[in-house]
Amino acid sequence: MKAKFTLFVLFVAAFFAASAQQVPNSSFDSWTTDTLAPDGWATYESVFGFPLGLSGKDGVDKIVGPYSLKLESDSIPGQPAYGVVAGGVGLGKGVMTGQGPQFAGIAFAFKPDTLFLGYKYTSPASDTALMALTMTKNGAGAFTGGAATLALRLDATSQWSLLYTILTSFYTATVPDTLGVEFYASAGNAVKGSTLHLDAVLFGYVNLPSALQEVADKLNVSVYPNPASDVITISTDINTTGFRAVISDINGKLVSVNNLEGQKTIINVSEFSNGTYIYRIADAQGNILKQNRFNVVK
Repeated sequence: MKAKFTLFVLFVAAFFAASAQQVPNSSFDSWTTDTLAPDGWATYESVFGFPLGLSGKDGVDKIVGPYSLKLESDSIPGQPAYGVVAGGVGLGKGVMTGQGPQFAGIAFAFKPDTLFLGYKYTSPASDTALMALTMTKNGAGAFTGGAATLALRLDATSQWSLLYTILTSFYTATVPDTLGVEFYASAGNAVKGSTLHLDAVLFGYVNLPSALQEVADKLNVSVYPNPASDVITISTDINTTGFRAVISDINGKLVSVNNLEGQKTIINVSEFSNGTYIYRIADAQGNILKQNRFNVVK
């Protein structure tokens, strides 16, 4: 699915962290620093310093790697005054302010073309989840009209879906120095039981820097057989260990994310429905180098 962001200005907190071109720990697979939050991210749990039942890693319901991130809207044990709280996660360190937990973001001086997001969302009511993408320069918004944040509501989907949106139309000439990415299990009044799973949050650079464009131009990719019924083989003329093949159906629903190995990788498509699929080859930093289509016919 292709989604459009709603543009609005949010309060911008103080940001700090290491420079990066991609979202760090984008598949939420590493939890070595703090068992209450994925590395490079902060949750309400990590801010308070103890479990709240609002977030955690899920080793069963996932797309790629050992874990996905699970956020829930629920009441906090022993704290009925708070009511139902939407689980939240954000890039960088988390700090407690007078307004509650705030996420610090990271240093980031790039303008990616595209956002890719694998997610799954269920709710017992007509709830929606929320993503907030923030870019600032010296504390001022770096998006059109001086906006600091693009807000995206995530609708319910019982199956993993690939959401992607083009970001270029939202940029001004300003190159940001700070990036914030936040997710919440509920966008408004939290509904108990609303559950958001996240995996494979990546930026795409369609307009690649010259060095990467040279790599993309020299990369030859073939997928066979086409049409396929049981398996496909992705063959390349260079070693693509560390690269990924992101496969979605023609409507944008995320079907699978696969780690590539060497110059040939076999992917099982026996459970794919008949139809046309889009594969995107991303390098280890998430830059989209190639994309094309293949068909499944049984």
